[in-house]
Amino acid sequence: MIRNLKKNSNSIQAWESVHRSPMGYLACAWDGMLLQKIQITTQQIGDPLPMASNSLLRNFDESQIERVQRLDQAFELFFQSEFDPDWWDLFDLRYATSFQTKVLRACFEIPPGKTSTYQGLAQEVGSPLAARAVGSVMSSNRFPLLIPCHRVTGSCKGNLGGYSAPGGLDTKRWLLAMESKACEIGTVRGDC
Repeated sequence: MIRNLKKNSNSIQAWESVHRSPMGYLACAWDGMLLQKIQITTQQIGDPLPMASNSLLRNFDESQIERVQRLDQAFELFFQSEFDPDWWDLFDLRYATSFQTKVLRACFEIPPGKTSTYQGLAQEVGSPLAARAVGSVMSSNRFPLLIPCHRVTGSCKGNLGGYSAPGGLDTKRWLLAMESKACEIGTVRGDC
């Protein structure tokens, strides 16, 4: 379900889409063809939609509908613990510094069923003393699930770190368990 927010002459600049998931609704904000934010809502399927909708795919061009369909597919694959590197071009990272972009990309590439630590990502992006800065990037991640910050933990010794989505650490545990179970039964491509 999508709706427009602002129009600049005949082109829609900002718009929203709402997606169903096993967690409930996922509300997404767009600017043009780039995804601005994914919000994990606390509303379950059947509850009133998190965003009002005055049209279903009306007044939208083919490219916007295609982006929403790609995002639907991305969410569907995510909840099957699968990964597609082509998702990267959905995200609007114009706001991000070079360091933040490197960290988000490194996190994006953590496969389902695997985890990394703040320190591990800091080392991976060439800033081994920046574990706290990595934690800050993870806590402000605008694209939870698809840039899987839930796969980044405080340490290898069981410290999960934090998780800013609704449900906090319980949600992080649920996501990690879902992916771990998928790895155990062999539904994830690649090594687990």
